[in-house]
Amino acid sequence: MTIAAKQLFSANADRIRTEFFETEDPDAALEQRTTMADALVLEAYRQHLFPVRSNGLALLAVGGYGRRQLFPFSDVDLLLLFQNDDLATSIRAPIAAFLQQLWDAGLRLSHSVRTPVECSELHAENIELTISLLDQRFLTGDPAIYAALLERLPRFVHGQRDHLIRDLSRHARERHAKYANTVYHLEPNLKEAPGGLRDFQLLCWLDQIKRATGKSLSPTENRAGLRIAP
Repeated sequence: MTIAAKQLFSANADRIRTEFFETEDPDAALEQRTTMADALVLEAYRQHLFPVRSNGLALLAVGGYGRRQLFPFSDVDLLLLFQNDDLATSIRAPIAAFLQQLWDAGLRLSHSVRTPVECSELHAENIELTISLLDQRFLTGDPAIYAALLERLPRFVHGQRDHLIRDLSRHARERHAKYANTVYHLEPNLKEAPGGLRDFQLLCWLDQIKRATGKSLSPTENRAGLRIAP
């Protein structure tokens, strides 16, 4: 099954790549790659996690995967959202099998295991976790756990907006310094260099944080990702 899934993933990735060069439509390519990853993730969840835990766990896409911007070498960022730590510990083996199936299928996987409370705490050493949640997207699992996150997260972002903006700005300055603080490069890094994709994403994050109201949202309002401002 895993070999067949990996072969199918590789074949579909090649097909999407070929179609992109024919149509020059990046939006279609990104949407198809995301849909392909969704299918693999949901199948692995169905096989390994649903049989042992039908409640108390929600599976979320975060970061670029949550935004449906899954580029050819992007990580598939997953958040396993548990009601509590004990619940996560009790099914450690199924979680490992779930993740292993995705690795074996050919996905570049990045994952975290958190509770709604942990997602609503400031982790100075891991601001990437909080930022990735700005682009989260519900995949499957217990909607009540997802609702618990949505109840907390907007108020947390609202309360920590100044800290988050300072940290994002500092990271941007450090990143720009690696490229001599200039857009003039013979071979620019299109993602990380000044004026690149990461700077566009930075502006989107800053706008979301700036307009955060602290108002909680319903799962229905977040089917395509968190919107922390009206």
